[in-house]
Amino acid sequence: MGVDRETIVQKRMLYGSLFENMIIVDIIKNNHAQELKKTLTFFRDSNQNEVDLIIESHNTLIAAEIKSTTTINTNFFDTPLWFKEQIKNHNIQCLPMVIYGGNENQKRSNGNICSWQNLETLDVK
Repeated sequence: MGVDRETIVQKRMLYGSLFENMIIVDIIKNNHAQELKKTLTFFRDSNQNEVDLIIESHNTLIAAEIKSTTTINTNFFDTPLWFKEQIKNHNIQCLPMVIYGGNENQKRSNGNICSWQNLETLDVK
């Protein structure tokens, strides 16, 4: 790919994109290996609102923002919460989630936080 460690560190955006792709590929791999048959997609509208990953699981949509940082910022939930608001009239349950580069899973009032190290436990529970 012609991308060395120094380039990745210097170009944080490149690192973030690679991290996001690594997470999505790992979830696809787990989904296939465990024969879970979860539907995976993403969402972007004409106003550039984007949900990095949407997972349909147990009649619930997980709207996930993926961040490479190890520190959670509450504004990471902005887009997943926006998406939840957009679909509220469609009788679909939506769980906002942040998947991040840190170590801990958490449940918060505005959604769940999932460590990149615990993707195999990623679910609506």
